[in-house]
Amino acid sequence: MLFSLAVLLACAIAISVSASVDPPRPNSLRPLPKERDQALTRIFFIGDTHADALCAKEWIRRTGLIDFDSEPWKWTGDENSDALVFLGD
Repeated sequence: MLFSLAVLLACAIAISVSASVDPPRPNSLRPLPKERDQALTRIFFIGDTHADALCAKEWIRRTGLIDFDSEPWKWTGDENSDALVFLGD
């Protein structure tokens, strides 16, 4: 669950950066099976970016977890052990 929410949030923020980029297709986001939820070994936390979408996209890019050059954008992290979490209000 954590994985799928993190990916969904990351995609939502990244999509808002550029209106010229098509949003990911719903079937490209898969929920994390329960047994994998407990196997996370790399979790990237990104603090409050204060609505700065470009900043958020840059931090996502630095993690290397999402390929922004592909269309639609793709999760490049390990599906079994990586997660991306945004913190903020």
